[in-house]
Amino acid sequence: MSKSRTCGYCFEPGHNRRTCPLLNKKTTNKKYEVKLNTAIVMSEHTNWKWQWCKIKPATMQIVEHLSPEFKSFEDAKAWAA
Repeated sequence: MSKSRTCGYCFEPGHNRRTCPLLNKKTTNKKYEVKLNTAIVMSEHTNWKWQWCKIKPATMQIVEHLSPEFKSFEDAKAWAA
């Protein structure tokens, strides 16, 4: 006779602690969470034009483009104001 699985976290039958939907919903891996910054960027990823982007600060990796492309820095600053 096999013993049914019971979760050690929510004590519901049918799953174990590792696969518990309640526990997995609450936990996040903080080691890999990165806070994003907003910056005016000019790079090959913005076609060498100024653009407001969400970036990862340590690597300057662009995550999301927030504005259209601008030819001058002043136009990009004015767009945000």
